[in-house]
Amino acid sequence: MAQDFIDAEFVTLQREEADMSAGNASSRDTAATRQRQMGEQITVLKSSALGSRPSLMAERLYLATVVTAALIAFIAAGGHVLLRGAHFAADPSLTLRMGAAGADPRSGRAVTISATISNAGAKAQIVPDIILVFEAIDGGGRLSYRLPRGEMLGAGKSLAFTVRMPKKPGYREAPSLRFDTSGA
Repeated sequence: MAQDFIDAEFVTLQREEADMSAGNASSRDTAATRQRQMGEQITVLKSSALGSRPSLMAERLYLATVVTAALIAFIAAGGHVLLRGAHFAADPSLTLRMGAAGADPRSGRAVTISATISNAGAKAQIVPDIILVFEAIDGGGRLSYRLPRGEMLGAGKSLAFTVRMPKKPGYREAPSLRFDTSGA
């Protein structure tokens, strides 16, 4: 059955080309007709006069559309988180002080950490996440934990908190604390 197939090539002729191919026009006229038809098909892409520029209004509208689309894409992709992180990095009025830290005397398998967050600024602020870093005793590595925050802390106020973390063998009991200013 595969032997019954023959390759075929199809060409679509428009009425004018069919008349011209019958001998009514020369090959030069056929090329001119094709060029004219192509020109008519893409008139939307041509300016009204050769060398003319788009109007200033069109340029401004295009620029506003591009900037708006870029801003929407930035926000939709999570770019606003970068701006939030930059806000925390630039504002030193929030301070973090570590209180007591040590192994739980009852079980010995957990570490209890107490700390205080203070707002020395003149306005209320959102508390960023806190990063706890436990260093290895031999200096070979570190364990990091993120404590999600997000509370609104008023001007001149402080917030004390206590967190209990699992104690990993080979790591120090007292971690280092810092605000997460990466914005992630």
